[in-house]
Amino acid sequence: MATGVRFHVSGVGGDLDVVAAAEGKLAYLELKSSPPKNLSDREVTAFFDRVYMLRPDLTLFVMDTALRLSDKVLPMLVTELNHRRGGTEVAPRRIERELWALTPRLYAVNAKVDLIANIERALAEGFFALSLPP
Repeated sequence: MATGVRFHVSGVGGDLDVVAAAEGKLAYLELKSSPPKNLSDREVTAFFDRVYMLRPDLTLFVMDTALRLSDKVLPMLVTELNHRRGGTEVAPRRIERELWALTPRLYAVNAKVDLIANIERALAEGFFALSLPP
């Protein structure tokens, strides 16, 4: 596992907050500590730029807040995936509380009730999804 890794790719800036290898897979966690109201479209776009360049097997967008992600954060992530990235329509699936699967490889997580437990659950869901036959 490595934290705070600089991404030195032309046109893609920012840090890779947490990069880890487990079970032969690469996981990337983007960590946000400010309230959802402070999250900007530019930050979401930069996050997806890093994801598309790194191509991790599993990605978590983690907000250190007990506030709902479904009010602002989830719509921003879905808009970026559906409209700006030209992918297929994404319909987020609630796993529990504010733990969301946007795709089998991309999860949004908040800190309510326990941030670490939510991250662990999202990683477990993601690794399980990756293990299923196509």
